[in-house]
Amino acid sequence: MENCSKINAFLTETECKEMRDIFLRSTPTLSELGDECYGIDVNNTAAYLWFKKKFLDKLNTFFDVKLNLIFAFYASFTKPFTIHDDLKPIPNDVQGTPYISCLIPLSVDNIQENCHMASTIIFKKEINDNAVKDHEKYLSHCDLEKLKNRKIDKIFKWTPYDMIWWRSELDHCSSHFKDFTTKQCIVVHTYVE
Repeated sequence: MENCSKINAFLTETECKEMRDIFLRSTPTLSELGDECYGIDVNNTAAYLWFKKKFLDKLNTFFDVKLNLIFAFYASFTKPFTIHDDLKPIPNDVQGTPYISCLIPLSVDNIQENCHMASTIIFKKEINDNAVKDHEKYLSHCDLEKLKNRKIDKIFKWTPYDMIWWRSELDHCSSHFKDFTTKQCIVVHTYVE
């Protein structure tokens, strides 16, 4: 299995708008960057059953294992994430292993046509001889010293309604916010039993 990839046109515009509207009915929590995230997990029974039918069942047709939901959310981020992994705790002390995380771009500055301005970047833990150039070109919000030990594996330019996915243990981050101030997306974290 690949470590990361992109599935073109995973959802339609109508499906994404419906998802965003359902997510926005939930009580927001704050991301580690201070942005509001409107989320769903298995403890939000009605929304979870809807999400399973609309998204998780479809997602499972692309993978050879049964993926379960840790949590999913809609957010409008005002700051880029620095390098991190997605090894999240599994709800209700269920035994399992975080597996993949997914991101569905919706818009940049609330304009769908601006999606191409943002990227999600996946890293390998290798010496990066291009750390200074990468820092200037994509990653000015990241610690340069950390970049020296993280080589860019893939850069996924955002396209509306595509699904970018990566193995949860992989280091990744946002590209810096250059010429825009917000980006809107749906994020999904999964696990396997």
